[in-house]
Amino acid sequence: MSAGQADQLSTNGWALFRAGNIAGAVREFSAALAASPEHVDALIGLGQCHLNRKDYAAGDGVAQTLLSLAPNLPQSHRLKSEVMRHRRKFRQAISHAEEAVRLDPQDPVSYHFLAVVHFDRKKYREALAAIERGRKIAPWYAVLAAQKALVLLETKGAKAAEPYADEALR
Repeated sequence: MSAGQADQLSTNGWALFRAGNIAGAVREFSAALAASPEHVDALIGLGQCHLNRKDYAAGDGVAQTLLSLAPNLPQSHRLKSEVMRHRRKFRQAISHAEEAVRLDPQDPVSYHFLAVVHFDRKKYREALAAIERGRKIAPWYAVLAAQKALVLLETKGAKAAEPYADEALR
């Protein structure tokens, strides 16, 4: 099987993943990896499938493989951060989320992941700081506006959260 076929299988896997067909996505990502064992996009997809299935041990295995193959890829660290967050290993989750931000400080998704870990720890000031850093580089990213609304709702109430919820909806 060619690299092009592995790419197509991975693309199919992502389409199935977005459609909610996790079993089909796993099948496609696994086929892509059978053809090309170091196919980073398929590994990321397979890791996301494991997270969706709450199979954190398998997700951790994929994250470790990704980190060994692509240690400078923010997605590798975000996947590992998510696994560690779900396993309630917050120190490691923060470390990997911060590394994702360091690797690409212009990517608002990494700031979102970092804020999620802080929010789960009820470290709202740190969550807001990560959100604000992300909003400075990507003020258009609605996820961060929604996340700010959630933190403010939790800490200051609906009135403080409302403008950011409205912003996220626009």
